[in-house]
Amino acid sequence: MTSPMSRFRKKPMKVFLSHSYADIRMARQIRNVLRNCGFDVKMHEDLGFGESSLQQLRDEIEACDMFVPLITPDSVHDSWLLQETGAAWGLYKPILPVVTRRDTLNEFPIAISRHVALQPGDLNKKETAERFARDIEEALAAPHA
Repeated sequence: MTSPMSRFRKKPMKVFLSHSYADIRMARQIRNVLRNCGFDVKMHEDLGFGESSLQQLRDEIEACDMFVPLITPDSVHDSWLLQETGAAWGLYKPILPVVTRRDTLNEFPIAISRHVALQPGDLNKKETAERFARDIEEALAAPHA
């Protein structure tokens, strides 16, 4: 599945996907959908381990074109998710959260102006997966505050 906009890009858009360990299955599903659409997606398990992994994490957040935190009731207060989102915010990275329940944004301590809503299982449907990838590309194309 290649998204319509991806064929006009010279290089893949880099996305960093931040998630709680509790949401690893959904994060992997999101990563796979975005990779199938031509995105270069990184998340924790794609990085090494040990002290060098912290530097890799910083480098990946700094290099990404879009930062995508997966915000669920299980992750809304996860310290790593909050730290990574704060780092992306501090670097003026476009942030487009994927939320499973919109009310969780009210509990998230970082102000978010836009988001993509997904329910677990939505990405199993081809049309929903393609719409999700288009939403990410459109967010990248939009001006950022």
